[in-house]
Amino acid sequence: MIRRICLFILSLLLFAVIAGRGVARDHELSAYETKTIQSRRELTRAETELIEGSRNAILRTGISESYFDKHFEMYAVHESPADRRVVWIFRIGEYETTVQDAIGSYVQGTERKYSHSINSVLPSMTEIRRVISRKRAETVLRACLGKFSTTAVELGPVDNTGRAGLFLTASALTILTSKNAPNRKKSDARSVAADSDLVKEEARRRTPVILGAVNLQTGKCKKGKGWAGPSVATPE
Repeated sequence: MIRRICLFILSLLLFAVIAGRGVARDHELSAYETKTIQSRRELTRAETELIEGSRNAILRTGISESYFDKHFEMYAVHESPADRRVVWIFRIGEYETTVQDAIGSYVQGTERKYSHSINSVLPSMTEIRRVISRKRAETVLRACLGKFSTTAVELGPVDNTGRAGLFLTASALTILTSKNAPNRKKSDARSVAADSDLVKEEARRRTPVILGAVNLQTGKCKKGKGWAGPSVATPE
């Protein structure tokens, strides 16, 4: 009887040690890894290192850990030789947008160094605390552009210093008239070259798109001219 009691106590102690190790392992997991385990799958060590490195790179732009943890959420991580990237979601007020950090590496002496695109695109970030309402932002855009296309929220540089700001962007809806509309003709099946020349001519005659961006902190709108592509070519 005494032997059975001793064996029972020994088994309880062994269970407590194993459980304690499990709890310790849970504390070692990062918040991102724990969340991912619960929702999708466990991250690899390489993915976890990419996420932590990207997080530190964003913190180096000037925001606090508490601000980061409140407004940033890890959305996706890509870890392959051709694509090493962490995608974050930034949320504040009524707005949310994605922030992508591409990670490169190089060897300096005997040590491998890592570079983060976020530090080149947005080298300086301030902690955005207040933003205007979406209704007001769209009113400002309408006064700035007239009728506009679908809006997008972007975290981008405010000026040439690289200081980051949050913007609501859109392009003006322009109506083609006989003066600026391309003189498009039916494709001539006799000559592929002629059709290619027509496309080039239309590209030369294409009118620029008017783009607008409302700073969601100040409520001010800036306009610029651009063509098909991601960037504004000429500010107004």
